[in-house]
Amino acid sequence: MKRTLFVFLIISFVVLTSCQKPEEVTISKYFQAMQVSEKGDMDTMSAMAVNPKLIKYDSYEIVSISEPVEKEIELPGLIKKLADIDKQKKNIGTKFRDIGDELLDLEDELADARGSRKKNELKAKIADKKKEKQDILNQFKMIVAQKKDLQKKIESVERMMKASVSRPNMKNLEMFTGKSQTVTAVIKVTLLNKEVKNYVFVLKKYLLTLGGKKMSRSRYLITSILTQEEFNQLDISSETKEATTEEVSEPETKTEE
Repeated sequence: MKRTLFVFLIISFVVLTSCQKPEEVTISKYFQAMQVSEKGDMDTMSAMAVNPKLIKYDSYEIVSISEPVEKEIELPGLIKKLADIDKQKKNIGTKFRDIGDELLDLEDELADARGSRKKNELKAKIADKKKEKQDILNQFKMIVAQKKDLQKKIESVERMMKASVSRPNMKNLEMFTGKSQTVTAVIKVTLLNKEVKNYVFVLKKYLLTLGGKKMSRSRYLITSILTQEEFNQLDISSETKEATTEEVSEPETKTEE
């Protein structure tokens, strides 16, 4: 009797999950992982979500899931931007060195100058050059900061791509083409204190192609878990919302009760 009941439960689970959309399965498994223990199953949660959040809940209901928003993968564009920034950095570095040389020449000329008029002219030129040099230095610092941010973004996207296709050691990602699919799920959650809150789960997966051949495996990752209020406070444009939810950092479990 027990064996029959066990087989029935297994079959029921298989039938249930086979009828669900992939994003529904991901959400369901994540909610199951959160109830494994007091702190949730962190290993499973971290494998499924970019920034895992622990919600201590009594029950949940998936209210809606948006249609997938499909876009060309962003990595080729990001790599091109990085090349452009490197070129700008090199040009600005050359200008900075040239102005430094000009400034040294003016200072040498001032040291040899005779007459107050000539000295005043040179001092004015030196002051202008110093200002120009500082402006270029500020530009250089800004370019360096932009490059650092862009490198972080590229690393973030690469981690997402590897995780989505379950290939953590995949190399030469710049050679891949394909599309990304993003969906937004609204979930009504009843917390342990019986308070009901809506959460927004943003999920994303990559459909990659190499040399005209599609990779067979691809899964949704949870890129963000927000309350409805937090989601509504984001910029209304979908691009800004997507950019906000794609930030990847070291896993840090947040708990909401």
